[in-house]
Amino acid sequence: MTGTDTWLAEPAVGIPTVWPYSGTGVHSHHNSEDPPETVDSRSLRDLAAINASFLYFVASAGEPEARWLAEIALDRGYEQVLAARTKGLDQIAYAVDRESQAVLSVLRLVPADRNPVRESLQPLLGHLRRFGEDQSARVRALGVAPTPAPDPQLAEAAGMVVVRKRMGTIPLDDLAPDRREGYPSGAWDSIPIIALYWCDGRRNLAEVIRLTRLELGPVKFDFVGYFRFLQRQGYVGIQ
Repeated sequence: MTGTDTWLAEPAVGIPTVWPYSGTGVHSHHNSEDPPETVDSRSLRDLAAINASFLYFVASAGEPEARWLAEIALDRGYEQVLAARTKGLDQIAYAVDRESQAVLSVLRLVPADRNPVRESLQPLLGHLRRFGEDQSARVRALGVAPTPAPDPQLAEAAGMVVVRKRMGTIPLDDLAPDRREGYPSGAWDSIPIIALYWCDGRRNLAEVIRLTRLELGPVKFDFVGYFRFLQRQGYVGIQ
């Protein structure tokens, strides 16, 4: 989940963040109808217990827990690869890559020199890779892989490398709406946030666009115009 409440999880920091959330369904969040006395003490207690239990588990986890969590990540990986099958070969490859990273993320729970844990994950990664290859073969056999529509902005984007100047999203709060040139606030809009987070100072913008669309689907957005706008306002640099 992206947004202004989860900067710890953004790539510049890289701390996995769990965000329990609840509400009444009434849009009273962040306004005068949302005073502390209306908070349900039972829900607050439950959320605190869930957070405390999760933190305790992670803090005390060792090699057995890391391997167990890797198995869970692998199971989810299979589901994600299957879901990607109807969207084409690129989507399958993307799912395999992201879910492989999810399996490897359990290495955060053990000391860096514990090579046996890393070695024990290699068979899981191999299973996931072969599963992806099998699904790709099925797509090729059916001959139904979708062909993305040409995008004229990719040629210009290939010559642009966006360099971030600060951590976190770009909500444009310091710009009046009439100065935003029609571009959305990056506080919660998923397209500019995810595109910004893929900008690591090395990828060109065409690759950022490709990864953002693999993450979100075939979105239509003026990526080139948006990042040129951010550059003019001093939020990012472009090389």
